[in-house]
This record gives sequence, C-alpha cells and structure tokens, in this order.
Amino acid sequence: MKIIIIASIDEGEKHLLHMILGKHSNVLSLGDIDCIFGKNDLSKVCSLCDGACHFWQRFNQEWKPNKNIFLQLSEFSTKEVLSISKVEQFRIYLQNKNIDIKAVRLVRDGRDYLYNVLREYPGYHAHKVVTEWKNRSIDIDLSLDAVAPEDRLTVHFEDLLNSPAATIKKICHFSEIEYEPSMLQYTTGEYHMIGVNKIFLKTAARLFEKHLYSGKNQKNIPVGYRQMNHKEWRKKHFAGKLIEFERFGGQLNRKYGYPPSDCFRSRKEKPENNLSSTSTFTMSYPKPSSFQDRISNTAVVIRSSGERTEYLCRKLIAEQVSEKNITVLRGVKPFREAVKQTFEIGIDFNLPWTIAADADLLVAPGGISEIIKTGEKSPDNAFEINFQMLDKFFCGPKPGGLHLYRTALLNKGLLQLPEEKYTMRPENFTIKRMNSIGYPMIQNNTVTTLHDYEQYYRDIYRKAYFHGKKHTKHFVKYLLQLWQHLAKYDQDFQVALWGFQASQSSDSTINADVSVFGEEIEVLLRIHGVVEKKETLSEDFNPMEIYHAISGFQPSAEFLQFNSSVLTPKKPLPRIKRWQNQFQRVLKQTGPVHLIPWLFRKLAEKFQVNF
Repeated sequence: MKIIIIASIDEGEKHLLHMILGKHSNVLSLGDIDCIFGKNDLSKVCSLCDGACHFWQRFNQEWKPNKNIFLQLSEFSTKEVLSISKVEQFRIYLQNKNIDIKAVRLVRDGRDYLYNVLREYPGYHAHKVVTEWKNRSIDIDLSLDAVAPEDRLTVHFEDLLNSPAATIKKICHFSEIEYEPSMLQYTTGEYHMIGVNKIFLKTAARLFEKHLYSGKNQKNIPVGYRQMNHKEWRKKHFAGKLIEFERFGGQLNRKYGYPPSDCFRSRKEKPENNLSSTSTFTMSYPKPSSFQDRISNTAVVIRSSGERTEYLCRKLIAEQVSEKNITVLRGVKPFREAVKQTFEIGIDFNLPWTIAADADLLVAPGGISEIIKTGEKSPDNAFEINFQMLDKFFCGPKPGGLHLYRTALLNKGLLQLPEEKYTMRPENFTIKRMNSIGYPMIQNNTVTTLHDYEQYYRDIYRKAYFHGKKHTKHFVKYLLQLWQHLAKYDQDFQVALWGFQASQSSDSTINADVSVFGEEIEVLLRIHGVVEKKETLSEDFNPMEIYHAISGFQPSAEFLQFNSSVLTPKKPLPRIKRWQNQFQRVLKQTGPVHLIPWLFRKLAEKFQVNF
C-alpha cells in the first residue's frame, strides 16, 4: 500500500488537496490522523459528516488498537492509497516494509500569510507574524526529513490555482497513481476526514473554485506576490511590512521558490566590499536528532556569574550530556581562577574531552554531539577547538561559545595560565600560549549556540556599554542603525541602546565586572517604566526555538558589512603597526595609567613568562 503525507502551514489548503486526492477511485483521504490518537471510540471522529459517520462507525467495530492502523484502514476501505497529515503519534507504523511513503509539501508565498494575518488583525507586529510563519514552516520541513528526498515533492498552492489539472497530474505522477479528470470535481465526493476546520476549508475551496470555474484561470490570475502587479501588494502602507518580511523571512521564502519583493530590492542599500547579496554568506549548524544517546565521554563545566539563563543552559546541556559529568562554577572571581578551576575539574574527571561553557549560552539540539565529532577528527596535538555562536547584539554569528579542550593537555594549559593582572582575557591568552608551543587552537565555523539571548536588562546594559567602548567606530558605522530598528520590536535592543549611548558620553574606562551599573540601570528602567525580567525562564521552553533561531538566520546588509570589516580574519599587519594600533586603543579606552601594565602583558606574552 501507499501513503501520501500532505504537509502545509495552511489548514484549509492542506485539506482541500486531501479532498481532491480523495476523489480518486483508489485513494482514501483521512486528514489529520493524529486527532484519533488515544481515543477508544472512533465512531464520532469524522469532521465532515453531519451526525453519525457510517464509515467510522463500521471501522470502529473491526478496529484493533494494537495493530497497524494504516494497514487496517486500507484493508477495510479496499483503497490502496491513503492521504494523511499530522502523523507524529503514529509515525512508528510508517516503518512497516509494506508501506510506501510519499510526501507532498504544499507551500504558499509567505507574504500572502503576512498580508492575510495583518488584514484580519491590524494591530499585530509584522516581525512577530513573520517569525511565527518561519518557525512553523521549519517545523513542517523537519517533520519530513525522515522521508527520502526522492519521495518528497514541493507544490506551490499558486500553481494549484492557476493550473489545477497540470498540478494534480504532477502530484499523481509523483505518487505513482493514474490521474482521473473527475478529481477536480471534488465537491461531489464522499469524505470521512478527521481534524478539518470547516471555515479554513471553505476559504481555500472558495478561492480554488473562483479560479477553476470562472473561466479566467487560463489568464493566470495573480495570486499572492508571484504576480508583481497585484494591486493589494502595491499599496504603499504595506511596503514597510514587506521590508520586515524580507529581513526576517525572505531567505526561507526564496528557498520555496518565490522571488524577493520589488520594494525590498529597490530600497535596500548595497553592502560595501561587493557584498551585494546574502548569497556570499554561508553558515553551518547541527541538525537535531530525535534519537540521540547522552554523551558520556565528556565533562562540561558551566561558568556562571548570575546570568538569567544559567538554569536553562544547564538543562539544555543535560539533555545531551550525562548529568553526572556536568559541574557549575558560580561567582568564581577573578576569571583567571574560573579558568584554572575549569582545567582542574576536567583533569579530575579524566574523560577524553572537557567543554567550557559560559552560562549566557544556549546550546542547540545536537550541538554537543557535533563538536565531539569535530574533536575526534582533529589532530592529537590540538589543545582547543573553538566554534561559533549566534550573537544577539552582534546580530549574527561570531567566533566563541563552547570551548572544547583535549583533557590530556589541560595540565600543560595550567602551566601557561597568566596572572590576572597582566590580561583581561586569561583563557584566550592561555590558548595563544599553547598554540605558540605546538598545541594549536582550531577554529570551526559550525554555529552551536545562541549567545546573550534572554539575559537580564542589567547585563544587556553592561555589555552594550562594554561594546560601545571597545568597538565604537564599527558599531556606529554598521550596527547602530540596525539596533535602532530592532528596538521597535525587542526591548532588549532598547536597553542596549541606552548602554551604548552611556558609553559614548562617559570618560570612564572599560570594566567587565558584572556588578557595575547595578543602581544605574535600575534607575533607568524605572524612569522608562520597564520592569526587570523574571529570574527564571519558563519550564516548558522548547529547545527547537534555538534551532529555529540558528537555521532561520538571515544576515542583514549591516551585519555583512560588519562581518567583513571586523569579524573576518585579515592578513596580519606588521608587528610594529599592530603594536601602534593597540597602543592607541589602550590609551583611548583605559587612559595613560594603564599603559605600563599593558606593556608588561605584551612582554609576558612575547617571552612566555609570568612576572
């Protein structure tokens, strides 16, 4: 027997296609089969029959809950092909060797979804609507990953409207069933479908019949944004919403085969350095797996300074690593001591790998498994492997996140650890020293974590102040305008702007201490009527939200410029020029009093000694 799985974000369009296929003489359309999961009585599950449904009543008498429901339905109905959707609860039955699976991914231009929602709910923010569309679409795509690529077909709903016969023939050919002209007269069929929303179905059917019976479908009636002259899309008040769509959902929409918006192409600025499109940017990330054993050959040390995400960080890691191998260091100061204890804990566990994770990181599903695989492929003398993180306030991926250490070399790392007074970044200093004596650091560009998401406002303010002092020129040139735009939808960016502005009006030096600005940010929040975030995140946080954030990331033009100018490694400058630039930066950021300690740190790094 054969099963056709239809997957779509739109309930009405999905069930319309079920009905069209169900008109075939050898197809039984069932709809959302998951709706019967856990039910002992199936006599009243039909959504379309008024009153009692004779089909489900008779099947209910013969149904055996402990047997494969699909084989039973096929035998009972004498139909060799079943058309279903939402099959998560019964997925195990699809593994039967007698079942051939085909999946039809029904898509529609995401801008249609945005337009329809905003037309019905004018007060909704476009950014939230686009994010919902994108996340739901990615979830549907992931649900079909288990189906072989050659058994998956993407169908545009616009094609079904403009060329119904050709599109149905295409689906029939793909499904290896013979096309029947009567399939388009689906309204005369008898259906016993489950989980149907009649309002959504009528809306989709009305649109389909308008094209099918008006006699105008040969003129290719414009549907959605595929036809650029559609008058509804050309209204000026909607142009700004299209900019939002392209910024946050355009990449996924183009993946489905839809062109970018004209107004977006005409209004967006061309990035510098010949970065004319996002096609120059690539990013890899781990794919989640439903069946993944916890890793037991790795110790994890989480370093916390009271971050809001500490509990969630530990919970996400514990879903991937044996919980007995996880240690949390809270409030260890100075940071050199935290690094020292991280190494010592890794040595005590005596496992092949030690991961250092800061508590402001949220690890993606499958992230740790991915980095361990990378570590096992690395040279035996590799001391540390560094990955990338999707940084909220850098608005894109950057090096950082999880540090994967080879435990056998941690004793050598302890010997290279500098005194705190000679460097603000003892961990990076140690890694560089190890590299100089033949134990290199390997940079891997896989994005495995989110960074600085869901943090307290006080921590966001402090970090934005720190970045404002350290990266003034680059933030003003590339990211400040993007922050101002995102602040309309996300309070975090508004608080970050306050921190950045404070850094530009203050002569104080950089201070990475988490305790600074405590009273200042509390007063600022009260003035603006902003309440500090709750201490803990919701217990029902879905790790797939992290995957959505990473996999759905679309770089803005501002980030591409920032990435090219700041984050991308350049050809090293001559040593004298590097020292001159660093001298000027230290003088500007920290003042003359810190020049002598800075000079000692450079000498310590050069000659690999502790003063």
